[in-house]
Order: sequence, then C-alpha cells, then structure tokens
Amino acid sequence: MKAKKKPCVIITILMLLGIVACNSVKDNSVNALIIIVGRHANANAFHETFYEELEGYLKETVYGGYIGVISSEGIPRIAERFDYFEAIDQNEKKREKQIKINTDIVLDFLREGDSTYAITPENDLLKAIQEASALLNVFERQAKRDGKNIKGKRIIIMDSGIVTAGVLDFSTHGIDTFDSWYNDEKTKIFTDSIAVRLEKNKALPNLKGTNIVFIGLGDVARPQKELSTLVKKYGLPTIWTTILNKAGVNADSIEVLEFPSTNKANDVNKLPPVRPIEFADFIISLGEEQIRFELGRAVYSNPTEAENNLKNFADNVVKYISRNPDVKIYVVGSESKDQDRQYTTALSEARAKTVMETLAKFGVSKSKMEAFGLAVSLPGRENDRPGNNFNSEIGKKNRKVVLIPSDIGDQAFLQKVKDTRDSLYK
Repeated sequence: MKAKKKPCVIITILMLLGIVACNSVKDNSVNALIIIVGRHANANAFHETFYEELEGYLKETVYGGYIGVISSEGIPRIAERFDYFEAIDQNEKKREKQIKINTDIVLDFLREGDSTYAITPENDLLKAIQEASALLNVFERQAKRDGKNIKGKRIIIMDSGIVTAGVLDFSTHGIDTFDSWYNDEKTKIFTDSIAVRLEKNKALPNLKGTNIVFIGLGDVARPQKELSTLVKKYGLPTIWTTILNKAGVNADSIEVLEFPSTNKANDVNKLPPVRPIEFADFIISLGEEQIRFELGRAVYSNPTEAENNLKNFADNVVKYISRNPDVKIYVVGSESKDQDRQYTTALSEARAKTVMETLAKFGVSKSKMEAFGLAVSLPGRENDRPGNNFNSEIGKKNRKVVLIPSDIGDQAFLQKVKDTRDSLYK
C-alpha cells in the first residue's frame, strides 16, 4: 500500500510561519559607551578631528544604547547620561535619520562644553576611569531591566593622559623623571611596578571585556611643555597600556589615535591652571622602524621615509639644545652579531654619521653633535647570541642609532658610553 503524501501547502505555510517568527525576534543587543573628557588647562583645545573620530563610535551606540560623559578634573564626576535613546522599529532611512539626530545631541553637548569644563584644578584620570567602570556597571543593570543585552563596552578617553592628582600623580610615582626609556627591560620593570602598586592599593577597576580608545593622548597645551616624540609615542602609551592590562583590558583592545600636536595655550579664564609636569628628556633610540639601512651599508634603504622620521626627532633635538645650550648630543651606532669587531664598529660609526648628517640637514648644529659607533659594545645592549646562537629578533633590536644627551640623569650609563668610545678609538 502506497503511503499518502503530506500536503505541500501545509509544509509551505509552516515554513513561512517559521520565517516570520524568526524575523519578528527583535535584536536587543546594544552598546554602552563612556566618554571621559579632560577639558583642563594642560590638555589641548579639542580639535574638530577629535569629534569626527568620536562620531563613528557614537553612531554604533546611540540607537538604543547607553552613553555617559565623565569629567576627569578635580573630583571626577558624571557630567551627563544619555540612556534614553530608544531603538524604534522603522525602516532603514528613518533609522539612519534617528541615529544622526541622537549623535548630534551628544556632540552638541560635548562641543558646548559648559558642563564638561574643569571646575577645580588638577586632573585625576585614573579616578575618572574608575567612575567610568562604575557607570558601565549601572548601564548593565539598566539594560537588564530594559530587556536588553549589552554586547560591547567601550571607554573613550579624550585627555592628554598626564595625571596630576590622586593615587597615580605622575610626580609622586616618578613617571615625570623616569629617564631610562632606551632600555625595554627597565621600562617594563618600571611600569609593571606602578601597576602592581595600584593593584595593591585597590585603585584599579575591573575593566575585563572593555575596549579603550585614547583620543589626544600626549596632546598637551601650555602651560604644559610640549612632550618629546619619545614620551608621547612610547612613554605615555606604555604606562597606560601596562596599567589597563593589569585592570583586565587585553592589549589588542586598547587603541591610541594620534593627531598632530599644536601645543597652544587654552583659555585660562575658563580653565583652571593644572600643575605642569616636568618630564625628563629621554634618550632617543632609532631602530629599524624609524631608519632602515641597506645591508652592510650606511645608506638608507628608504631615504624619504627615514628623512621624514628623522625630521620629527630633529625638531625635538633642536628644542632640547635651545633649552640646554651647553649640552652635546652623542649619535651612537649599534650593530648586531659579534663577528668582525673592526668591521661592525666601522659600520656602526658610518651609520651614526649618516644619521648625524640628516639631523644637521634639518637644523641640528653639527658642532652640537658627535657621531661614533660602538657596534656590539653599546652599554645596555641585549645579547643577541644566547648560547652562541644568533637570535634574529634580538639582533634586529640591536641594529639602531641612539641619540644620547651629554647631561642625562643616568650618569653611570653615560660614563660607560664614553669609556667604551675611548677604548675603541684609541
């Protein structure tokens, strides 16, 4: 006996009902965003490009999500909450229009600035981050009550990153006088020790699962002195990345957006003066990321790129010499592989002289520089032949030219450099 066929029409109707049911399930996943505003006398006036960058993050959040604004000065406080934006069922065109309206509401609030200007001196950015973490927790509870699920948490920090108050006051932690950035190992030990100290004092919030974006890190305004390239691009990001890692943020969840610095004075009538932090002038290490040479030669493999990079450093060297007229800059070459000592010394010296010539081209007086090569004898250089086997990664780090001021704080290191130079050039 032949089995009866099931009516195709019934199956089709059931399938259509299933599709309709699936499509009717509303996606209740939203984002939560906290913006920390450092509108104080030491932070640069906010560029319009800051807001342009911020706009993209706002558009990801304003449709049904939660947004908070925190001021980081004095006693950090919540300046505003935008947790009333609804996600109304509508077509794509209307939805985009609503997102634009909501985004403009937040941007207008930030641009006007009256509620986010500093009202008391000093900047406690770490405390502001703690407040941001607490507000994210509030938003998570609010979302649960609203029947929503927060899928993405982000804190955007619009601040110079220089802390002058609270448990992370840069001057009390010695960050302002730390002058050993030339040594990666010392840098890690130093910044790790700060993070551990903050952890022991229970000063670190739990930021696990949170993305961090810095807008304007190191972008300062007078009376704060302009930061050296090394402090801005290496020092501050290293400090904050280490601290945030300790607070549970993954390294790949931290983004530092760079903008050209103007170092203009802010309107001091509106902004209370924040105590400037005096940073030490650091040793500048120029590795293969900044200047790459042709194999076995003192010729840049990419002259245009090398000169563009060196021009930025030259500007800082000129400023440093102008503030310290008695100083001399030692331009010191370092090489990898301990093979022919005479060859590597000559090569490192030739490369140091090439860098010196380029710096002179961009305004650094030759009379203020001395170029020589220490090859594999540069103090603090990492051994790239552990167990007598060459390590290419370490060797890559050792191929560099280092700019060392003759008045650096680490006089023991400087004396070793001079003694090594004298022994090699007898």
